[in-house]
Amino acid sequence: GRPQKGSVKKGQTHPKLGLTIDSRPIEFFNNMISPSFRNSVRKMTNIRAAMDGASNPESRTNYPEFKPFTEDKFDKFFGLFIANGVHSKPRIDWWFKESNTDPLFGNDFTSGIFKLKKRRYMHFKHFL
Repeated sequence: GRPQKGSVKKGQTHPKLGLTIDSRPIEFFNNMISPSFRNSVRKMTNIRAAMDGASNPESRTNYPEFKPFTEDKFDKFFGLFIANGVHSKPRIDWWFKESNTDPLFGNDFTSGIFKLKKRRYMHFKHFL
């Protein structure tokens, strides 16, 4: 929800968090889940994938094409993971469809960001 009426006036900074009513969503998100914490989780996700043999064509893994997550890509998939928990869709691949393909469940915003990266999301979900 929005800040309580009168708690933070337009353009004013919240004294403890450094947030204003005009702050971007990522600024609120960074106050809840810090970038350093997300970076630690990203590193552990990549380590788990390596221990599982992902990206090794000779191992018996379901993900031989796996590449370690960069910080930027990890944050995007982490955001999608949270969005699916807040507003879940019956099938995860519907996040990757455009609205002209599927008017009811398509999402131009996420399909534009991920460009049909459903398989990459499966990597993220499996190794997280």
